[in-house]
Amino acid sequence: MVYGEDYFLVDDKLNELSKKYPKYAVYSFDGSNGETPVAQITEAARSQSLFGEASFIMVRHPSFFFRKMEEKEKKELENYVNDPSFNCDLVFYESGATLPANSSAYKIVVKNARVFAFGKLKPWEFTDYARGYISSLPLKISRQGVDLIIERSRGDTGMLHLNCKKLMLYGDTCTEKVVDKLCPAELDDDIFKLVNAITEKDLSRAFYYLDVYEQMNQNYSYLISVLANQYRFLYTVSYLRDHGMNTAQIAKEVSPKSKSDYRVKKAYETLRVLNRTDILKILDKLHLTDKALKSGDQIAARQHMARFLLETAGIA
Repeated sequence: MVYGEDYFLVDDKLNELSKKYPKYAVYSFDGSNGETPVAQITEAARSQSLFGEASFIMVRHPSFFFRKMEEKEKKELENYVNDPSFNCDLVFYESGATLPANSSAYKIVVKNARVFAFGKLKPWEFTDYARGYISSLPLKISRQGVDLIIERSRGDTGMLHLNCKKLMLYGDTCTEKVVDKLCPAELDDDIFKLVNAITEKDLSRAFYYLDVYEQMNQNYSYLISVLANQYRFLYTVSYLRDHGMNTAQIAKEVSPKSKSDYRVKKAYETLRVLNRTDILKILDKLHLTDKALKSGDQIAARQHMARFLLETAGIA
């Protein structure tokens, strides 16, 4: 059985299990749009392939795992599990979800099956997976380029695969600059970097990220709004942490629809050198800057943003 919330890890495992079989010996059933009769599957597993070779059968979303089975079905499945065909590898799988362990079908099959269950990768697991996946591709990428792909993929295997597809369409050799252009950073990441540059009073880096933001063709009022939201987020994380909440609890409180604590952990990096009094002062300056922005043209807007960076970086 192969299942898990990560589609790509499930697909990788299926590809690994089936690669030793010729294409004509690989068969599939799909129960996502209807029934997958137990008898039909076991009959196919016991049948010889077209040329008498071993076969590989994949059953996606086996419907009898998700409903009450009839006694006849249970007996048919038990008979096959107790006496399987040694000329066939039979795999029940589910992508993006789990196979219910409390179902009759699962309890029967697990007695004589290997189980591959894939949850969301931990950060270090994702890094190892990403390096292995990238090295398997027909691409020549510098070490710095590989590191940047991993950073821009943010622990998401789907984003990793998408980024690598874009690079393969570009060519067989990719530098860090190519990766930077084809795999753009998320706005949230650049906002975190801008906030950190302001906090660390690194003016040149702050202006660099302001330039990066301008290249995204967003207006300054929107940037002010995003920055204000980010500082309010930092204030909330600081307050909740000081009142005894751990990382997981804070993540659930501030982003109830998200399963990731990524933003909270990024916030901790900033809060090492930023307290809530500092945050309130910056929010006040953002408010004044926003008022000034709305009264001037685009050229004046750039000047107001520059003044905000100068003031918050502690230069003016």
